[in-house]
Amino acid sequence: FILLYRHEASSVIMTTPNVTTTTQAAPKSSPIENSPAQIEDAPLIRHLSMGDYFDENEFKRREQRQTLLQRGLPLLGIILLAVIGIILAISSRESSTPAPSPSRPHDIVQIKDANEHMLDIGGGLSLWYRTWGDRATGIPVLFVHGGPGNAISDYGHTNANFFEADKYFVVEVDQRGTGKSQPSVREDCRNSRFYTDISIDKMSHDFELLREELGFEKWLVFGGSWGSTLSLDYGTRYPQRCLGLILRGVYLNTVPEFDDVFSRAPYAENKKRLREFDTWFEMAAREVKEAGEPPLDPNDAERFFRIYERMIERCDRKADSAIWHWHVFETNLMEEDPKKLLDPSKIVLEKLPEATSVAFFESRLFLHGTFEDPVDLLDRVDRLKHTPTWVCQGHRDEVCPERYAQKLVDALEDAGVPTRPKFIDAGHEATDPVMEKCLKNALDEFTKSIAYDKNN
Repeated sequence: FILLYRHEASSVIMTTPNVTTTTQAAPKSSPIENSPAQIEDAPLIRHLSMGDYFDENEFKRREQRQTLLQRGLPLLGIILLAVIGIILAISSRESSTPAPSPSRPHDIVQIKDANEHMLDIGGGLSLWYRTWGDRATGIPVLFVHGGPGNAISDYGHTNANFFEADKYFVVEVDQRGTGKSQPSVREDCRNSRFYTDISIDKMSHDFELLREELGFEKWLVFGGSWGSTLSLDYGTRYPQRCLGLILRGVYLNTVPEFDDVFSRAPYAENKKRLREFDTWFEMAAREVKEAGEPPLDPNDAERFFRIYERMIERCDRKADSAIWHWHVFETNLMEEDPKKLLDPSKIVLEKLPEATSVAFFESRLFLHGTFEDPVDLLDRVDRLKHTPTWVCQGHRDEVCPERYAQKLVDALEDAGVPTRPKFIDAGHEATDPVMEKCLKNALDEFTKSIAYDKNN
């Protein structure tokens, strides 16, 4: 229609001057006016019409084109309006498309909206874990909690201080038997019977099952206290699956460490600690006496632990008292705020489930890994030659004394492991401001090294 309109317009422009010229020139050249015969014969004179100057068929064709043009222009307008309407409808539909739902791969999930899962690990056991962060492009991180016997719920949303949701994909796991993993000792003390054969190698294997479930080739392993022990064990068993290790408050599961924390002699010069230890020890000494067994030596840490394990596994009222004394001693050893110290004579019922889990798993795993089937982590660190390792250790850490972290650093460096140790003015807890800064710096260094590796 547009071409037809242009053609018709040009026809009109070209024709009109011809008509005008012809009608103006007619008086000068008309044979009628110059013929004497016609002057004499008046009846032969007539007025000329427009039809005398145009071909009749051509005139009809022009009328047809004009009619077609008159009909076509409105139709063209309708078509243009329809096309514009379709374009606007599509634009409106795209603009009203809802944002991607949290289930889509590239969504960034904040810790408060973490997705919870269960993983069957066989033998009637299952692991609870939660994930948050950027699943599509974030750096995978395995967070290894402490205790043993603690759970992710004990940390609340603390890990959001360390891991940016748009930079990492964080996997937080309740280790077998703890927290929401099933059967849970925290939910029922009697579930401890399912874990009498627990060992650190089984727990590391649980992490490997989880990695396979999630489909990661490698991940960063981040753990403190018992979490450092388990992280080292996993890292040395599966070094090809680790992007790096970041460790806090190192515990190597050795006899000297065990004796330094769980026997009386190390506290001889510290009256406050000595008094706290004696209160804890008294329950075990009384248990031995009532059973008619030989007196308990306060510097025989292994037997001391076995007596406590025996009391804990009864899961009765007396067990609750033993569990609480255990929990108070260890908590007060870590706590630097006097207002948060616990009283061994007053059981806080809402804290008893956590205390039960920690007391059982700590006694069982420490006895197994230190005496029954000793784990020599230092002997295996040469497997970490391609695994960069960061160590953040506080000078004031009484639960995990720094001299053992120094032994680890020495062994790592002797084995040629890329090691970045930081011995700092801090206590045991990750929430200590100086410790928190150390861990954040380690993460920053790690992410820069990952970026460098990707670009080279």
